Parts: sequence; structure tokens; C-alpha cells
Amino acid sequence: MLSIRDLHVSYGSMKVLDGINMDIIDEKIAIIGPNGSGKTTLLKSIAGLISDFSGDIMYEGRSIKKSDGMPGLGVNLPEVFRILDSDARVLTRIYAQAVSVGWDRIMHDMARFGLEGAMDRKIREMSEGQRKIFCNIMALNLGYRIALLDEPFESLDQRSKGLLAEIIDDRLESVMIITHEMSMLRRIRSLRLFFMFNGRLFGSAPADLIEELYVDPDPHGRVLFQIDLGKRTFYVKIGSGKVKLSTAGSMDLLSEAIYD
Repeated sequence: MLSIRDLHVSYGSMKVLDGINMDIIDEKIAIIGPNGSGKTTLLKSIAGLISDFSGDIMYEGRSIKKSDGMPGLGVNLPEVFRILDSDARVLTRIYAQAVSVGWDRIMHDMARFGLEGAMDRKIREMSEGQRKIFCNIMALNLGYRIALLDEPFESLDQRSKGLLAEIIDDRLESVMIITHEMSMLRRIRSLRLFFMFNGRLFGSAPADLIEELYVDPDPHGRVLFQIDLGKRTFYVKIGSGKVKLSTAGSMDLLSEAIYD
């Protein structure tokens, strides 16, 4: 179980996360939002890569501030795997042995994505797409309790995107996906969809209804929840509205389209 309570993160005078509250208990969630909304900062805070925060993050009933490790939590951020300047094949063995997961399955997944030819390279020597695939696979295998995936579909071709969605859907019980893309989310069953704007979390909605979800500044209709941004408020609805979520292109364009 992962529990987040009143999480605040600031960089100097800039507030990045503003009172995040969330529980993840054996479920899949996705957080969508424009660039700069705080999504990656949230994931880094959970993974222990940001320690200067107020509030609390509890993993398996224990505050991460007091923990010396989080077994069963996997994250796909490249900096996690750059700690050791070894080639990818050696890294997979080290991490697999450290957390007692099957090295053969990790290598099988690498082969499914066509990464065999890159396994003798260091992470920094891989192409952007290869690096993303490697980090995704490591997170999916090391995160046998919960996987944290930051923009997992970014820089991947369509085949790799589809295969990744299939693995997330079939294999994982708990996952947090941070993304500004929406096209692959409908392929992952039982996924809860949250929105993040200006460091605040809103939601949620079932992702399997993504084809029926609309965003609209008009409060009338079948409203699931509202997103209050102070000077602007808009509503996530089922069935009709100004902008269909699945065709918005990206979250960076969504708010512009709503108020166009």
C-alpha cells in the first residue's frame, strides 16, 4: 500500500506540489497533466529521490523518511540505474539479485522489445528509445508490489507502446503511470484516471470510459468532478462537452482548446 498525505514540494519560492493526498491499494492509476504540472516531482518524491518535502509518504505502513529501502517498488527513472556505471547486462544481474527477482524474465522482456543488441552498452550510451525501454522493463520487474512509470510511452514506436500496455495490463496489480499522452490508457483495464494541474490532483474517472469523457467550462451535464484552477474552472463530464478527452492530442493543448 502507498499512502500520500498533504504532500508539498517547493523549489525556492515556486510551489510544485500543493497538498497531494492519495492512496494506492492494489490498483492501477494514471495521472495526466500538462508539462510542468508536478507529475514527475510527485513520482520522484515517492521514489525517495526528493527528500525536501512536507507532509508524509507511507509505503507498506512506514514513512519513507524513516525507511532505508522500499522493496517491491520499481521506478523507471534513468538516474536510478546510473548509480553504477556498468553495462546494462551487468546492471540487470545486480538488481535482480538484490531484490530476488528472476533475471531470466528480465532478459526475456528485453528480448521481446528487441533490446538484446544494446545490453552490452551502458545506459548513457543507449538511444533515448532504448533507454526508455530498459528503464520500463526494470521498473516492471523490480516493482512487484508497485511500479512507478514516468512517461513510459515516450520515445517508443507503436509496437513497443502496445506491448508495454499489454504487460502493464496483464502483469501488474499496482502501478502509477505519469503521462501527458492518453492514447494508450484505454488499453489498460481497471485504470483510474487523475488529472494534475498546478501541483494539485483532481479526480478520478475510470480510464476505460476515456472515449466518453469530455472537458468543458460549462458546469451543466453529467459532471464527474470539477477542476478549479482559481481564475478558471472546468468540468470532467461523461457523454458530451466541449473537448473530447481522447482526441485532445495532449494535456498541453487541452486547456487551450477548452477556452479557445
